[in-house]
Amino acid sequence: MVPVQPEASVVQTGLGLYYVKDYVYAFSGTFPASDSTQTCLEFTTGSGIISGQFFMSGGVNYAAGNLGDGQVTGYRLSLNGEIASIIKLASITESMPTIAREKVILPPFTTVKLEILSSAASASQLSTCSFTGRVYGTE
Repeated sequence: MVPVQPEASVVQTGLGLYYVKDYVYAFSGTFPASDSTQTCLEFTTGSGIISGQFFMSGGVNYAAGNLGDGQVTGYRLSLNGEIASIIKLASITESMPTIAREKVILPPFTTVKLEILSSAASASQLSTCSFTGRVYGTE
């Protein structure tokens, strides 16, 4: 077994943005489908410019025999309080995308908020979202 290196960090989930040298990440963890808006990521960037990508998934029932179940899921991305994009995904039908990727450039000290809303509430329908990127200009 290879030991964990001292400079390695443990992946964390939650609302925040985590910096690892010149890279950043944010992993939401899972969110059950809800017909009330939930905040899945919320953070303020640091002093560098970030080139990155959001990943968003529609609700999936990760249980044997139920993978065909799903929801219509919407995501709303706001930057500094202004809506930057709204994305609609559908895991209930296979005629729409079930995942989305959105590339962005985030200026220094930008407040970022990603919210999720589903067509119905279901504790067994889980969605995730994440952000990964590279930081420039912090030298």
